Amino acid sequence: MRQSGIDYEHLLFQAEGHGFAKPENNLKFHAAAEAFLAKYLDGRH
Repeated sequence: MRQSGIDYEHLLFQAEGHGFAKPENNLKFHAAAEAFLAKYLDGRH
């Protein structure tokens, strides 16, 4: 994506595996996903 000039956001949560063990990381992920969808689908968040 970087080579193609496409903007992206990378989220990395320490001590997490394939899923989320910590509820605060789950909330942060869903907030970022909601903001992404609002930005690219002209929605609201």
